[in-house]
Amino acid sequence: MAIARVSLNLTCRSATRALRITEAGSINGTMPSPQHGRRRLPPIGKEGRVALLIWGDPSLYDSSLRIARRIDSLTEIEVIPGITAIQALCAAHKLPLNEIGEPFLVTTGRRLRESDWPSGVDTIVVMLDGGTAFQSLDPTGIQIWWGAYLGMPDQIIKSGPLAEVGPQIVEIRRDARERHGWIMDSYILKRASR
Repeated sequence: MAIARVSLNLTCRSATRALRITEAGSINGTMPSPQHGRRRLPPIGKEGRVALLIWGDPSLYDSSLRIARRIDSLTEIEVIPGITAIQALCAAHKLPLNEIGEPFLVTTGRRLRESDWPSGVDTIVVMLDGGTAFQSLDPTGIQIWWGAYLGMPDQIIKSGPLAEVGPQIVEIRRDARERHGWIMDSYILKRASR
């Protein structure tokens, strides 16, 4: 019996993308090393335990559970909850996510860029933004709370009026990606109630 443990603990997300599930149901692959290289994971064969350590939120915009379910011999998936990226972002900024009794929306950068600000909400959490979709918005009256490498020693946070700090975030994000070779960030946007 193979058991895949899917954890929300902070670790390198790209490890899940590097896993290869063979036709026989075996798993092998590569995992990034701290030096941005890759090291080979030993194959576990047809039996053994597999742990997918996920950075972020497997319950939101993540393929980890889908990957785990592709293992033919898998009979059980155990999700061990941890701190989500959204919780880490709010904690880093000492910010409650929503206003009392008010809704919020979790969306992707692509959806924000394509659809503009959605109606009915004044608070948006943006995840999986390969760029900086907030630049597509009219920044008037919008505050941003941005974070990268949340919960890690290299954590970076920035907040303020979008018109003011948006261009700074674009530059900080570019420099951080260049320095680390990757970036995983998310942000919260709030606009003044209308």
